[in-house]
Amino acid sequence: MAIHDSMSAVAEHSIVKAISPFVIAALIGATSWMFSSITTLQNQMILFTEGKLTHIEQKLTAVAEDVDDMYELITDLRINSRLSPRDKDRGH
Repeated sequence: MAIHDSMSAVAEHSIVKAISPFVIAALIGATSWMFSSITTLQNQMILFTEGKLTHIEQKLTAVAEDVDDMYELITDLRINSRLSPRDKDRGH
């Protein structure tokens, strides 16, 4: 019973009682973080293996080209709007 008495003494110690909730909370947090990280990685791998990432990349490239075209159009509109009405009649 000496081992049982020493284990009871350790469990009754005030430092053990104060620290054990934080240790348990840290273990739960670490386990939750690892689970969510693995789930996220699994979802990314599914997207990669199905080829959806390349499809998304192609869409982003098309959107970037559209944005560049809009910037060019806006620049042209700004340049043309600075001409006076008399210059517009002459074709400048």
